Amino acid sequence: TPSICEVCGEELAPPLTPEFVSRGFKSMEEGRTYTYRSEYIDDYGNITPVRSNVTVDYDVVDSLKVWHGSSYNRDSFWELEAREGYSWRLITITFEFKHVIGANYRVKLENMYYSIPEIHIPYNDDDMDNLGYDSGTVVLDDGKEYDIIFITDKGNSGWYNPTIDGGDVKCEAAFALSLPVDYDGFVIMLYDSKYTRLDPDYICDDKFFSNALFFHCD
Repeated sequence: TPSICEVCGEELAPPLTPEFVSRGFKSMEEGRTYTYRSEYIDDYGNITPVRSNVTVDYDVVDSLKVWHGSSYNRDSFWELEAREGYSWRLITITFEFKHVIGANYRVKLENMYYSIPEIHIPYNDDDMDNLGYDSGTVVLDDGKEYDIIFITDKGNSGWYNPTIDGGDVKCEAAFALSLPVDYDGFVIMLYDSKYTRLDPDYICDDKFFSNALFFHCD
């Protein structure tokens, strides 16, 4: 049965299929463990395949007096103030590496759920640089402009040697996003760290996306 506009009585067009869905991408779910694959490339060009287990925690709040970000940085904290028409999306992604070598990750924040842009990956060795958005970025929701805010934090359990000391090296990437209450366009993407070795003007293709993990901030 077609939907009818309550104002004009005309038949409404069917909703557009988000490109995220049409390309078969799926969002990570809380409570599940995923495999993150990347490669470590040393200064001599030697390549070592790297795997880690990844989990995600997600929460939505109106405000929060104290947000610590990564659980490994308890001395850092932010106050997430209430904003009318907005909510704070809190995302923590945890990586568990078996070996210190190659224990790095690449994270990118993209407004890509409905239309996937050409994503340029710069050469950068800092895990959470070049996220692509900062305070003051504007998004459109139902024709209205909204200023968004995001805060990022990262931490790790310490760079001991798991083979000798036992246990895993754990890394956390934490995000606090202030988005319009019903806005669902943002996706956090984990991609193979080897791509930071490519030309800064490299544009992602299907091979890039096939080895990526996503979390849809809906």
